[in-house]
Amino acid sequence: MSDSKVKYDYEKLNKLEKSRTTRTIVIPEKYKYLDHTRPKFEKSRFEVIPLNSHVKTTNARFLLKTNSDFDIEQVKIKIHNANELVFKEKDYTLTRIFKGPQGKEININVSKLNPGFYRLYLKVKIEKDKKNEYQYRTSYIDFARFSVETKPPGVELPSPEQNNATIKGIDSDGDGIRDDVQVWINKNYVNQLQIKLAVQQVARTFQTLLTSIDNEELSKEALSRFLDSSICLEVIAGFDEESKIRANIKKLYLNTKDRLYAEIKANQKLSGQSYIAFQDIEKKKALCSFNVD
Repeated sequence: MSDSKVKYDYEKLNKLEKSRTTRTIVIPEKYKYLDHTRPKFEKSRFEVIPLNSHVKTTNARFLLKTNSDFDIEQVKIKIHNANELVFKEKDYTLTRIFKGPQGKEININVSKLNPGFYRLYLKVKIEKDKKNEYQYRTSYIDFARFSVETKPPGVELPSPEQNNATIKGIDSDGDGIRDDVQVWINKNYVNQLQIKLAVQQVARTFQTLLTSIDNEELSKEALSRFLDSSICLEVIAGFDEESKIRANIKKLYLNTKDRLYAEIKANQKLSGQSYIAFQDIEKKKALCSFNVD
């Protein structure tokens, strides 16, 4: 059923909204920093260093940093949109290796990708061991990160009537952020790239949370992604500023009764779910969908 055809019981909506302070709050205003259960990887024997991780051209460039006894001769890659809740299985494909001024590089054509955050998964073979493949890993993630931005960035402010007709609203460039929210972000964070990227991550994940309410498993994953993005923003902007920004984003998104009901429904469905945060700064940075300077 489309959003525009859904009719909600707004009397029930108001009762739910009034009761929110007494129910279990799924999205905490303060985090309890406990040991996290996410696995820690054994780091790969090579590094993948983004040379232009915020990509405004047609190519994303990465330096393959190795030592002399780990000479990479073959690279396979696959790319996933970081905002996808379920990654559809993809095959790795061979990509060319270039000799750059700092060493071996790979260049990824991103001209067909929508604006947004992406994960680059890599497997390599080396000269001394052509039978085995080695996958790229850091201590906390098993992919390299990059973001794609159109040049110039931004979209036009959509018609309120069209934008507010559905919960999803208008996302004309397919970047996962509603156009009116994207306009606000671009206006307020012109010269603050790292904060802007973190705010974009919060916006994308909150949009996904609102539009995933009909699938319980996806809702759980969407909630986890939203909380991850909030911690990422906290790393970049600080705790107090993160709270203010997150409140502003929610205020922008929850501008109709249907959207407000969607958030209440998500919270109600997921009430009692636990989320464990942590104190390790490197773990926190790993929750960002972009490279933290």
